[in-house]
Amino acid sequence: MIAEIIQLAEQNKKIKVFLYRHALVEARHFLGLYRNRVGDKSGMKDYFKANIFAAHLFRGISSFSDVFFFIKLLGKLF
Repeated sequence: MIAEIIQLAEQNKKIKVFLYRHALVEARHFLGLYRNRVGDKSGMKDYFKANIFAAHLFRGISSFSDVFFFIKLLGKLF
């Protein structure tokens, strides 16, 4: 899902900023599920790293809260 949003952002220049922000929000939801509900954490971590690049999520940062979340995400998944 996150990778698809990023792909749409790269195709739609007019709304790419909003799509990158939404991808970052979805990454927040993913991190919550990853921490609380995933049994195979190493497999999910590898899948996330293979399909989603941190640089794309970085483009969605729009506040200090996003910066701190991005740092936490890098520590947990990358």
